[in-house]
Amino acid sequence: MESMGSPAEKREHTRHPVKIPVTFRKMDESSKARTLQDLPGHVKSAQTLDSSLGGMFVVCDEPLKVGDLLSLKIKGPEAATPFSAFAEVAWVGPSGAGLQFLSVKKEDEARLESFLKSVGTQG
Repeated sequence: MESMGSPAEKREHTRHPVKIPVTFRKMDESSKARTLQDLPGHVKSAQTLDSSLGGMFVVCDEPLKVGDLLSLKIKGPEAATPFSAFAEVAWVGPSGAGLQFLSVKKEDEARLESFLKSVGTQG
């Protein structure tokens, strides 16, 4: 039987160790909100431990499971507006969850790429 390998072996983008505040909504919970006023109660907070153009690892108090679909707001330093993305929980570990981006606006992807390059050149 062939080994599946670790999540790191499957990545096509370099991960950068960076802590970024993130808020998210599980897409199935968004549909439970009856009014716009209900939506903020479904927004949860997390923080990345690493990030790439393909996804990120987040630590949060909200239990996540493989296959959960999330609407993300990623607050980069000095960013006037957060980056937006849709992601799927690709794997879950004892300390958090690995997210794979499914959809990111081109301009947000460019901003994230620029930010990650600046992080990669620090140190």
